[in-house]
Amino acid sequence: MPERSLSKIEKVHLGAQILAQATTIIAAIVVAVWGYYSTVYVNKEKEVTEYTLKELDQKTTQKPHIQAKVESTVQSLMDGQNLLQVKVILSNLGNKESKVTLDDDALTLVPVVFVEGRPIYQKPINLLSGRYAGTLSRAPLRFVNVGAGESYEITFVQNLENPGIYLIHFLALNGIDPPAEDFVITGGVPYQYSVGADQYVVVK
Repeated sequence: MPERSLSKIEKVHLGAQILAQATTIIAAIVVAVWGYYSTVYVNKEKEVTEYTLKELDQKTTQKPHIQAKVESTVQSLMDGQNLLQVKVILSNLGNKESKVTLDDDALTLVPVVFVEGRPIYQKPINLLSGRYAGTLSRAPLRFVNVGAGESYEITFVQNLENPGIYLIHFLALNGIDPPAEDFVITGGVPYQYSVGADQYVVVK
């Protein structure tokens, strides 16, 4: 075989070897990148997800978490008076049952007048008497147990003779024992957690 032909064959063979080695290197790089992604990045993402879920679990399951919402509607009556309907919605976002105590000051209606732009709050009106008294076998109690992940709605009504601006003020005691370390912060003064919500309503 001529020397020139052997040179071409050698060049082709050399090119094939270089191409094979380049393919091997590229494959090795791809395998290395995939190995890093699957072992480091995926594990890191898993750790972040687990930490977030653990943090959320600590926030919501260590004790009840009660939220209150107040909704109101005003309906005009035939004699020029107004009927105020107040709905208090209690929602437990935690993972334990909680008792909300409804004392005489839990829900009040406060007339508001303004002097030089500042609100002056008048004597509050107790709205608890506007709750349906029920029957002997189904009488409402002075507290409400709200289960984990549950909501409870209470409706009150009040007849209003005078137009004006009113503050609907809901503030009830939440039956959770404060942790011992909180008493160190408060200097040993006892207290109870509370749940509340305010809403202003204009009666024309």
